[in-house]
Amino acid sequence: MITMKTKVKNRSLPERKVTDDNCIVSLEDDSIPCITHLQYHHPHRTYSPAALHRHQGCIELFYCQRGSIVFHCAGKELTVLPGELIIIPQEIDHHLADNKSGIAYYDLVLRLDTPKPILKLPRKEAALLKRSVSEIGLRVFRVSKETPRLFRSLFEIRRTTGPSLYRTLLLRAAALQLLLQIVRDSRAGIPSGDSSAKRIETIIREIRGAPGETGDLMEMAQRCGMCYAIFSNTFRKITGLPPHAFILAERLAKARGLLTGTGLSITRIAHDLGFYSSQHFSARFKRVYNVTPVKFRNANRAGRSSNVRSF
Repeated sequence: MITMKTKVKNRSLPERKVTDDNCIVSLEDDSIPCITHLQYHHPHRTYSPAALHRHQGCIELFYCQRGSIVFHCAGKELTVLPGELIIIPQEIDHHLADNKSGIAYYDLVLRLDTPKPILKLPRKEAALLKRSVSEIGLRVFRVSKETPRLFRSLFEIRRTTGPSLYRTLLLRAAALQLLLQIVRDSRAGIPSGDSSAKRIETIIREIRGAPGETGDLMEMAQRCGMCYAIFSNTFRKITGLPPHAFILAERLAKARGLLTGTGLSITRIAHDLGFYSSQHFSARFKRVYNVTPVKFRNANRAGRSSNVRSF
């Protein structure tokens, strides 16, 4: 996988809705150059994940509101569950491994190499804040209910208050509260959820590791010590999808890699991934990707994958 070095420039990025479920803001427009990217994403369809990249001079703070999200960071695979936050230090290669429907998250890029003190604090206070956030390191931890409220407040201030010095003050205060709250959360050792969620997370890892070998859903529920209804509801809260839909999504994602990275036949791929037949596999694949497996493979081999709708 190719590593891209992303250099963050100090330029304005207007608030925009990339789609109805994806809003991106830059607080540089409000004279807060240390927050170059603020995003709320709640996709209703699955998008292709971004390539491996890094942020120079920046720390990324990623809060998972809904679903189960997997990051590849510095050679590690880290899962972020609802109510958890991941800190990605500067110069760390990373990317979101999947960007599927049903998830929801806040994403903030904090620039540390600004010429002026962060949030225009007095120099000693700015240095302390910068050091406190940096020292958290590459970590996934559970946060308090105050943290998502503060993420939301940044968008609410932008939406309800016109451009002015007053809005800048409100945003600066909210950003400071958010960063301080995240530092407190990182030190508080908030419990990482109940045991039922942990048992289901084990099931999720097994599905991702071998989607074609997935067993009976009732058996999975029994392994977690739950009736199927509770298992299914809890599974959906964690992943954003019911169990059968999640398994299908993982099988199709695996199929994409096999189609482009191997010479296995369509029939063999369908069999290995647990589909009833090659026709069943092709129909499911086309329904999601809007192209048959054969055309998908040929397009990628010919370097024309840009014509295929992202999933």
